Order: sequence, then C-alpha cells, then structure tokens
Amino acid sequence: MDRQNKIVVLPTSQDQRLASAVQTYVAGDYVSALSQLKLLIDNGCNEANSYVGNIYESGGKGVVPDIDKAVFYYQRSIEECGDVEAYLGLGRIYFYGDGSNGEYEKAFEYYSKIAQESGRPVAHLMLGRMYDLAKGVRRGVKEAKEHYAVAAAMGNVFAIKNLGLLEIETGNYMKGMFLRIKAVLMGLILSIKDLGDSRLRSC
Repeated sequence: MDRQNKIVVLPTSQDQRLASAVQTYVAGDYVSALSQLKLLIDNGCNEANSYVGNIYESGGKGVVPDIDKAVFYYQRSIEECGDVEAYLGLGRIYFYGDGSNGEYEKAFEYYSKIAQESGRPVAHLMLGRMYDLAKGVRRGVKEAKEHYAVAAAMGNVFAIKNLGLLEIETGNYMKGMFLRIKAVLMGLILSIKDLGDSRLRSC
C-alpha cells in the first residue's frame, strides 16, 4: 500500500481548525471537540468560546454539565465577538434556571437584545413565552401574541403552536385551531426532512 495514503493532513489555518472542531462536536465526540476548542481559544480564536459554552451547558457524551463554565464561556464570547448564540445561550440558562435572583429578568434582557438587533425567531419565541407565562414580566397576552406572530412569520413551529393556543384562549377558536393544525403538520414534515431545521428550534 502507498504510504502516502496513510498520511493524515491536519487543518492548518485557524478557520480550518475551528471547522474541524465543530465537525467533531456535531459528530458527537464532545470530549475531543472540547479539547480542540479550548486549544483554539488559547490561540486567540474567540469564536470557539460559544461552542465550549454550549458543550458545558448541555453536557453528556463524556462531558459533565457545568452551568458556571457555560456562563463563563458565553460571556467571553459576547465580550470578545458579540456572538448571537452566546446571548441566546445565556437567555436559555437564565430562563430555565430556578427563577431566583432576577434570572428571568436577565433572560428577558438577553432575548430582547437579540430580538431587536438580529430578529432571530427563537428570541421572539422566548419573549412571547415570557409574556405568556408571566416569567420576569407581568403577563401580557397582546405582547405575547406579537412576539409569537413575529417568530411564526419566520416559520418557527413552536411559535405557531403557542400563538394558536393564545388565540383559542382569547376566543378566536377557529383561528387558533387552524394554527395548531398547521404547527403539527409543519413539525411533522420538517422533522422527517431534517430534525436540525432551525424552524423546529424551541429555545
């Protein structure tokens, strides 16, 4: 066998190394991905911080979840490069935390910033949820509907479903049922095609 076939060519540029680390992460090898990403951070690759935060947030596959470390790396990512996913990560952590020490207020702050500056549907979905469930803000059906509607217009399945539930709650039964059926059908079609479709994102 030709020896050249055995040579493994390692990525050389920082962008290539980051792409390789992300590929390792997506493939489910969190331990190796974490090691590669931390090395990239040590070498000045600020974009890697958000991925490390995400790995520590979710944990699993050989990595122990560590919310404090997740917050640290998300905050670094925001400070160094204003990463949108880091803002969403912090919003998620504070929303699903224990609700003490103003955590809902912090979640609301992060989601509001992303909704205003980048218009990400998941940020509007979560703001709709916060108004809908009175988490960190006084319950506001009108505001919840507005945020759900923005996310729904961008195809977010959970926003369509939640908007449907609110329409039923406020007496618009036919409209609400239509939206709920639409959400179920859309969710089914999208999940068959690609479970990673951003329109299926729930937080």
